[in-house]
Amino acid sequence: MRPGRVGGEGCREELALLRALLTRMSAQLA
Repeated sequence: MRPGRVGGEGCREELALLRALLTRMSAQLA
């Protein structure tokens, strides 16, 4: 991941990554 401002930015990127992973897994399960 790119280094960003400390705090919100990194957290938001991690959340987006987690969401993408979750959607991919659910799509595979369906």
